[in-house]
Amino acid sequence: MNSLFASTARGLEELLKTELENLGAVECQVVQGGVHFKGDTRLVYQSLMWSRLASRIMLPLGECKVYS
Repeated sequence: MNSLFASTARGLEELLKTELENLGAVECQVVQGGVHFKGDTRLVYQSLMWSRLASRIMLPLGECKVYS
């Protein structure tokens, strides 16, 4: 299962969440500017192909704390 992020225009996050859930996404979490979700490789391709609200689908490569 891949952890993914779909970005969208401000105000469309809830609609994007519903759209991704209809495509088969699980563990959807709405944040400002997009939706974090999980899915397999098939879902990645389906969301790239059929999502009308997502402007980008991103696969995070890493995560770390940053101190200024």
